[in-house]
Amino acid sequence: MPRKLARLFVESELFQGQRLSLDLRESHYLGNVLRLTSGDAFLIFNGRDGEWVAEVAQTTKKQTNVNVKELVRSQKDDFPVALLFSPLKAGPLGFLMEKATELGVTDFYPLWTTRTQGRDFRHERYLSIIREASEQSERMSVPFLHKPLFLDKLLTQWDREKELLICDERPGGQNLFDLLQGENVMNSVVIGPEGGFSPEEFEFLDRLPNAIFVSLGQNVLRAETAALSALSLLHSKISWMQGLS
Repeated sequence: MPRKLARLFVESELFQGQRLSLDLRESHYLGNVLRLTSGDAFLIFNGRDGEWVAEVAQTTKKQTNVNVKELVRSQKDDFPVALLFSPLKAGPLGFLMEKATELGVTDFYPLWTTRTQGRDFRHERYLSIIREASEQSERMSVPFLHKPLFLDKLLTQWDREKELLICDERPGGQNLFDLLQGENVMNSVVIGPEGGFSPEEFEFLDRLPNAIFVSLGQNVLRAETAALSALSLLHSKISWMQGLS
């Protein structure tokens, strides 16, 4: 059985016959994480130009040059999926962003709320986690990580035509599984902080015309569990729809 090729995300344009000089981050990942040396083949992608076979041409302590050889997968548009979330502590948040990337999220929107735990939001650290999850899950793109905004500011600006699936531990929410059986695909998931939204935040959310409060079952779930539960259901629905097209 042929060896599976490692994958690397780059920002640069990609085309056949290109000689590409990798930046410091890319060179470090190729040489120190993937352990590739001159002559080794790997897969390279940038989220725009498809996926290519490339070969390590030359490596030094400061730079790695690679040759782009052959297109193996053409670029396809992702089905947009937004996750709006209140940052958690570093460990659970890193886990959430890795798994949400695997489940097809295209846009991450961090939300500042009254009970937000992860106030020290390390953008570059989480961007690195997202990139690596994209490489390892064989995605053709890397999700966009937006800058954190306060809950009311972001949702006031949100397109009113885009429905918000707000995961809600209060009784009375619609069952998300049942809701996704319809023809429409609602693709924006909102997850509150550990401990839930404050009463004032719920009052604000209740007034939004595009808010749909959904239940994920009888058990009280941790924030990262609730997010991944909702995204798994949505991912299954989108995969089923794409299989029909």
